[in-house]
Amino acid sequence: MIPRQARRSLLRWVALGFALLASYGTGAAYAVRFLFPTRRRRERRVFACFTSSLPPGASLKRRAPGGREVLLTNAAGEIRALSNICPHLGCTVHWEEHESRFFCPCHQGVFAPDGIAISGPPAKAGQRLERFPVSVEGEAVFLHLTEEV
Repeated sequence: MIPRQARRSLLRWVALGFALLASYGTGAAYAVRFLFPTRRRRERRVFACFTSSLPPGASLKRRAPGGREVLLTNAAGEIRALSNICPHLGCTVHWEEHESRFFCPCHQGVFAPDGIAISGPPAKAGQRLERFPVSVEGEAVFLHLTEEV
């Protein structure tokens, strides 16, 4: 038979061991989550406009839920959504309907309707405007945005 005093001492050490194991394990789990966070991506479909408000050759500026601005254009019947931020220096580009092009006034950068740079510093650097997927359902135009959650 184990003496009563020794039994209490043993139980104290076992309890202390479990407490240390639980606290260090929790700390290690938080450290792993901090060092290796899980990034999940979610696609979000957002209503942009009706097709009747975007006739061929026209352009609309919309603000996406994340705060970024998106230019919707109807070039030759194809609706496209592009970022209005020039990849060269971050200036705001605008659609020139009469020229069927995007123009960046900062360094005279010119982009084709599909967002590919065709002249100016962005073309020399091989840059293009960021493109967002678009779907048309009936009369409604939707942007498909990907965000991290």
